[in-house]
Amino acid sequence: MRNQMRVKGNVSIGRRILLTSLTSWTTDNVMHMHVIYIYTLYISFTHLCSG
Repeated sequence: MRNQMRVKGNVSIGRRILLTSLTSWTTDNVMHMHVIYIYTLYISFTHLCSG
């Protein structure tokens, strides 16, 4: 019975770690996309200006 409790605890900890890493990964990707988007805007803007 005690062993079952330990397994349950480990599963919840693992799930929490997975959720945290997934959230941080998604945040990193969103930030990266923002950088690419801004960079693309900047490039097209300079191209328009240099015309």
